[in-house]
Amino acid sequence: MISGKRLKRSEYTVLSEECILRRLEFPFVYNTALDQLYELDDEALTLLAACDGTRKVKVPEYAISEGIVKCIDTPSKREIAIPSSPLPSLRYMLLHLTQECNLDCRHCYITKKEGDMTPGTFERAVRGFEDMGGIKLMLTGGEPLLHPDLPELLGILDSTRLHKVVLTNGTLIDAETARLLSGHVHEVQVSIDGIRTHDMLRGKGTFERAMLGIRNLKNAGVSVSIATMIHPHNISELGGIEKLCRDIGAVQWGVDVPYEEGDLKNNPEFVVSSRLAGRLLKKYGYGGGAHGSSGAYACGSHLCAVMADGSVSRCGFFPAVGSVDDLRGAWDKLCGQYLWTLGELQCSGCKFIQDCRGGCRYRALISGGSIRSPDPVMCGAYLDKQKSGT
Repeated sequence: MISGKRLKRSEYTVLSEECILRRLEFPFVYNTALDQLYELDDEALTLLAACDGTRKVKVPEYAISEGIVKCIDTPSKREIAIPSSPLPSLRYMLLHLTQECNLDCRHCYITKKEGDMTPGTFERAVRGFEDMGGIKLMLTGGEPLLHPDLPELLGILDSTRLHKVVLTNGTLIDAETARLLSGHVHEVQVSIDGIRTHDMLRGKGTFERAMLGIRNLKNAGVSVSIATMIHPHNISELGGIEKLCRDIGAVQWGVDVPYEEGDLKNNPEFVVSSRLAGRLLKKYGYGGGAHGSSGAYACGSHLCAVMADGSVSRCGFFPAVGSVDDLRGAWDKLCGQYLWTLGELQCSGCKFIQDCRGGCRYRALISGGSIRSPDPVMCGAYLDKQKSGT
């Protein structure tokens, strides 16, 4: 936590261009470039809000060293807003720009084609999200790089103060596309689901094309993160994927298990047992994510998804409850219909409930038949601990 009590500097001070202030469940300052959230107290929030570049505000040395505040010799005004945030706060948004894709992956859950998101819908979603205090925007699909108006959509982002991420299979990122992305987004997440076994899931030649895309991104100065879906054929390669992530300087390595939906139902050889999946999820991956929760809530208390037609749902798996035309109203409905407290879950008495947060509610539904069932993958993650009593 940053406190406003230790004061040292007295130059003209301005909140750094990449930093924004938010009053979520608690006051925060968020570095949009680094995807770093710092908790504040009320005094520090007031102090940083005064750092608009026209005043000589004394700030903690920590705020200078962390790059939250800069000292300038001559005044230069910056407008600083603190949007009104709902509770629970909406922090992360998935925007499904298109359902079209250039690959035919054997685990893909998307079966319905909904066309492309219009620039107008995109802008309403982004503006509404920012007005509600959002911090991280993720552009996904299908394959988002196939959107016919991608340069226009990226241009809309330029006037926003959000952490902007593109989620892609990486196979379409040539040098020109990498340069385009570098001018508009902070991070590109590329799917790497194996080394020798990546092509088994996503198609022949896709690993080399994705790696070329990563090299193009790095050459263009774009931060890269990696997403990996665990399947039986890549388990022995997870250590190698981790080394690859470290070697390329990936800012995050997200590891997950595909849902037994869509194409995966026809490819059961790519399904991992829940117990093994849970143990692997505990062992591999690093960095944060958007599906976490806070307070008394189960998974996803700060996330929503917007489909190509502008409809709003919890994460794309649950039914839509509204539209970006009334994002705040849709969020209220989501929290009323598709958000559960830990105490409402069947596993609420488990001693590990605060650690696993109940896991994924959709996975619990399709495996246990009830939205309040335990998530078997998270049970697998903690099974050995439960048996040993630790």
